Amino acid sequence: MSTVRGILEQFFRQFEASYESLNSIEVSRAAFLSNFDYLKKLYKAQNVIPVLKSNAYGHGFETILKILEDRKVPYVAVDGYHEALEVRAMSDVDVLVMATVLPENFSKIDTRHVAYVIQDMSMLNVLTNTRRALKVHLEFNTGLNRQGFDKSELKDVIRLLKDNPHIVLDGIMSHFYDAANPDRTSVDDQAKQFDEIAGKIKKAGLKPKYVHLSKTAGVYQPPSLHVNTIRPGAGLYGINPLAGSGSKALIKKFDGLMPVLAMFSRIIKIRELGAGQGVSYGHDWVAGKPTTTAIIPVGYYEGLDRRLSGQDSLRHKGQSLPIIGRIGMNHTILDISASRAKLWDKVEVISRDSQAPNSLNAWWRDHGLYPYESLVRLSPNIRRRIVN
Repeated sequence: MSTVRGILEQFFRQFEASYESLNSIEVSRAAFLSNFDYLKKLYKAQNVIPVLKSNAYGHGFETILKILEDRKVPYVAVDGYHEALEVRAMSDVDVLVMATVLPENFSKIDTRHVAYVIQDMSMLNVLTNTRRALKVHLEFNTGLNRQGFDKSELKDVIRLLKDNPHIVLDGIMSHFYDAANPDRTSVDDQAKQFDEIAGKIKKAGLKPKYVHLSKTAGVYQPPSLHVNTIRPGAGLYGINPLAGSGSKALIKKFDGLMPVLAMFSRIIKIRELGAGQGVSYGHDWVAGKPTTTAIIPVGYYEGLDRRLSGQDSLRHKGQSLPIIGRIGMNHTILDISASRAKLWDKVEVISRDSQAPNSLNAWWRDHGLYPYESLVRLSPNIRRRIVN
C-alpha cells in the first residue's frame, strides 16, 4: 500500500508541476538574500535566526527554505511544533519553536534537531522531570509583559539549569515592545535590562551560544554587550517595520530592504456592461457609462482584503485596473475599459515595486492594511515559485 501511495504522490507532484495555475506568487531569491545580508551587516551580527512562522510570512515554507540553502543559519524560527514538523519534512535545518508546548507533549516531541523557547518556571520544572536531553532558549521579560521569565526568577532559573544538565541552555532572548517608536528610550532600557540578565547568567558559569534580542525593528544604541544573534522576520521579506513610525532617520536605516513577493492572477472572463448595470454583491458599483469588466479568480480567501473593494486598483502591464464592486471570496471584478487587457492575460495583484499603487507599502499608507497581516493571509494553496 505504501508503494502505491508513493507512486501516486510522485504522479501528482509531476502533474502539479506541469499544470498551469490561474494564480501564482513569485518569490525573489535575489531580494531575500539581499535583505538577509543587509540586516546581518546592519546589526553586525554573528548569527541570523530567520523567522519563518506563519508559512514564512505567507511566502511559503518550502520556497524560503530552498532559498536559505545559500546561507548558513543555526536555526529557523517558527511558531508551533506543527510548523517545526513541516520544516523538518522539507529541510535538514534545525528549528527553534517559539510558541508554548503543552507539558504532556514534552515526552513525545523531537529533541534532536529542534530547540524550544521556554518562558516560565512551570515549563522549566516540567523539563526537569522529563529527564530528556533538550536544547532550550530562555525568554526573559524586559517590558513586553507577555511571556518570559521575570528578573526576580533569575536565581531559581540558574539553580535549576545547574542541577539539571540534561537541559542545555543553547540561547537566551527577549522581545521589544515598542521598537517602531522614534523615541528609543524603551528600546535602550530593554537592551540594558537584557544585558544585565545575560551578564548574570554568564557570571554563573552558564554559556548560552545564541543571545538574541533584536527583531527587524530593534535598532538601538548603544549596542548590547552580549547579543550576538538577530532574529529578523518582516525585514527578510522586504517590509520596513518602521515605515509608519514618523521618523525619517529610522525609516532610512531600512532603505536597503527590497520587497520579496509579487502575486499574479489571470483574466478568466470579460463582460461588457451598459450604463445602469451593477456588479458583484449588492451592486455597490453601478456603471455610469458602457464599461468593459474583467473577472480574476482572486478574492478575500486568496488574501485580497475586502477593504480594497472599490478603493484601489491592480495592474496590467503597468496600467491601473480599478477594482469595482465588492471583492468576493474567490473573485474580483476590474474595470479594463481603458486598457488593452485580454482574456487569459496576467494581472499583477501585489507588486514588488514599493511605489506602485498595488504594493503592500501603498496599501499600508493609503488604507491602513498592515503588511504582516496582508502577507500571512495569502492562501497557502496559491502556487509559489522562486524567481531571481
